[in-house]
Formats: sequence, structure tokens, C-alpha cells
Amino acid sequence: MYPYHDSGQIVGFLGGLKGAAEYEALVGAPGEGIRGMDAQTISHLFIVLMIILGNVGYAMTRWRARTGGSPSPRSG
Repeated sequence: MYPYHDSGQIVGFLGGLKGAAEYEALVGAPGEGIRGMDAQTISHLFIVLMIILGNVGYAMTRWRARTGGSPSPRSG
């Protein structure tokens, strides 16, 4: 699309879902772009949550291997 933009054949273009959602918000006509961004945001939050849970599980595994057992609320 850049050659068409550079030559002046088109004035601008939207880059992906975020661009579509921004355009819809700008013209005041919510549609598929804004709904798609909602779904994409939820998906990204889920991915971040899974990464955090994976890191916690990995840290617990390392801790158990280093201490030789599982954590116990009772000591002694």
C-alpha cells in the first residue's frame, strides 16, 4: 500500500484491527473493529495471566527442588 500512498493515489490507510477501531471511534460509528479490539484485549490479558501462572509454577518447582520438599504451613 505504501507505493500508492507515496504517489498520492490514496490519502491514507488503516493498519490492522487497531486502526479500524480508532477510525470507527473517530467517526462515531462503532462496529466490528471496536468489538474485535475488545476480544483481542481479553485474549491478550488471558495470555499474560497464563505466562504469570507458568512463571509461578516454575518458581515453585525450583523452590521445591532446592529445599527438598513442598512448603508446609506447620514448621517443626
